[in-house]
Amino acid sequence: MSGLRTLFEELAGADGPPTRLRADEVYGAARRRLRRRQAAWTVTGVVAGGLALGLGLQGLRPVPAVPEPVQTGGGAGPVVSVAATDAEHLYAGVRTCGGDDCPARLIGSDDGGRTWTVRQEDFGDGEVDAPAPGVLLHTTESMGDPSGATGPKLIRHHHVSTDGGRTWRELQRVADPVAAVPGNGWLQCAPTSLDTPCKLLAVDPQTARMAPLSAQPGLDVNATDAAPASSGPWVIGISDTHQYALALTRDRGRTWSVHAFDEAGAVQVTAASADGVTAYAIVSKRTDTAEPGATAAPGPAAAVLRTTDGGATWQAVDPGHTLPSGTGYYMDGDAYLAADGSHVVLLRSDDRQRWFVSGDRGATYREARPSGLGEHITLSGQRPPVQTAVPGVYLAFDDRAAYRSTDGLSWTRIPIEPVR
Repeated sequence: MSGLRTLFEELAGADGPPTRLRADEVYGAARRRLRRRQAAWTVTGVVAGGLALGLGLQGLRPVPAVPEPVQTGGGAGPVVSVAATDAEHLYAGVRTCGGDDCPARLIGSDDGGRTWTVRQEDFGDGEVDAPAPGVLLHTTESMGDPSGATGPKLIRHHHVSTDGGRTWRELQRVADPVAAVPGNGWLQCAPTSLDTPCKLLAVDPQTARMAPLSAQPGLDVNATDAAPASSGPWVIGISDTHQYALALTRDRGRTWSVHAFDEAGAVQVTAASADGVTAYAIVSKRTDTAEPGATAAPGPAAAVLRTTDGGATWQAVDPGHTLPSGTGYYMDGDAYLAADGSHVVLLRSDDRQRWFVSGDRGATYREARPSGLGEHITLSGQRPPVQTAVPGVYLAFDDRAAYRSTDGLSWTRIPIEPVR
C-alpha cells in the first residue's frame, strides 16, 4: 500500500484544478473501499486503476468441469459467499472446515434452498457472485512471468457459468468497442495505466467476452455498482474538478448523466437505485464541515441527496439529519432501495450493525432492522451487505445461513448446514 500512497502523492502534486480533497482522506477512503472490495473488476465493487495495478488477462486457463453433483449438505465450515441467479437458484461458497486456510466448495440449490448439491469440490477462495440473472462469476488469481521488466504481476482471471456452476468459461477481453452493455451483461472496470482512469468494459456472458464501452462517463472510477436488469448501473468516482461524482445511465451505457457533489469535506459517496431513475446518494463528510445543528454522533457527517430524473438534478433530503453518521463512513453498497421505494441504510458503528429506513422519500429516517434479517450479516470484502443484482431478489448471509427477500423489508432465513 505504500507504493499506492506514493503514487497518489505524485499525482496530487501534478498541475490540475483546485481540489477540496485531502490526500489522507482520499487515501483512507480508498483503503476502506479496498478492504471491502478486495476483488478488482467484480460486479459489486470495482477498484480504481491504481488499486488494480498489474492486473491483466494474459495466461488464460480453463476451469475444468466437475462430475455430476451429488446430494450433500453445506459442509463443516463457515459460509464464505452466497449468490442467487433467480428466486429459486441459490449458490454458496462454503469452507470444508473451520479455518481460513481450509479449501472451499461451491454448492447450489435449485429449489430455493431446501436441498443442496455440490457443483465444484475445489472452488478456490469460495467467492461467487451473480452479476446478472442466470449467470455466476468467479475470479481466480495467478502470477505473471517473473522475468518481465517489472517482475511478476498478479493476474486475475474472471470465469462465468450459465449452468449453475457445473462448468465455467474464462472471460476474454477484445479491443473493438461496443455501444451498450448487453441485456444480460454488466460493467467491469479495467485499468489502462497507473496515471489514467480505468476503462469500463461491457461483459457479454453468452460469448464470454469483455469489450470497451464506447461512451465512458469521464470519471476516475472508484467503484461500479450492480443494478437490476431493468435499470442501468451507476459509477462512482472523482471528476475532472477533483470532486466526488456519480454517473447514472438509463440506456445501458450509451449515454451518462454525471453529477459532481459540491459538498465541502466529502470523503465518500455511496449510492442506491432500483430503476435507474430514482436514486439516493449518501455523502460522508468530515465533522469539521458538518452543518450547524446537525445531530450526528462523533465521526464524519452525512448528507443525503435524492434524484428522480436519472441523476440530472439532485435535491437535499433529511433536513433534520435523522440519518446519523456514527463513528465511520458509509461504504459503497451500504444502502439499497426496497420494492416500495423505501431507502434502507446500514450503519456500521462500534462493531454494531444498525439499520435505518426512510419510507417518506428521505424526509426522515428511523432505526429499524428489516424483519427477519440476521443481526450480524457478513460484511464481506467483495460484495455489498445486501445483493440486489437480480430483479426481485434481495440476498444477504451470515456464517450459517442465507437471507432472502422479495421486497427488501421482510426476510426469510435459509439454513446452509451439514446434513446430520
